[in-house]
Amino acid sequence: MTTDPGSGQPGNPGGVVDPGQPQLVIPKPGQLDVHPVAIEEMEVRVEGRHAVLNARWWSGVEPCYVLDSVAWKRDGTTITVSIREGHGPADIVCIDIATFRATVVDLGELEPGDYTVIAGDGNAAPVAFTIG
Repeated sequence: MTTDPGSGQPGNPGGVVDPGQPQLVIPKPGQLDVHPVAIEEMEVRVEGRHAVLNARWWSGVEPCYVLDSVAWKRDGTTITVSIREGHGPADIVCIDIATFRATVVDLGELEPGDYTVIAGDGNAAPVAFTIG
């Protein structure tokens, strides 16, 4: 991993150029000051009629930055996904280190057709997929 403090990449406070493998995290509901975060990358895996999304974003270290929840809604064949983070109840000093994170979102069983997943916030390109 290399860093470039002057990279100015949106959503990348530490200027990390090569993130490597993201840290897989699961939601921990009940965080404080929950807010949406920018999704940077998405990919969908389809098995039969079941679709699963892998969403990745830049964050900080726990307990200062904790995945609280993932929300998604379907409007016809468009699925909009939002990642929400907050922080734990402890009053601690947080270090400013960028971490690349990922979470898995089960989109469930879908009817046959063409679908598009879009990020509610962030730079992630829309992902098109087909249920056969």
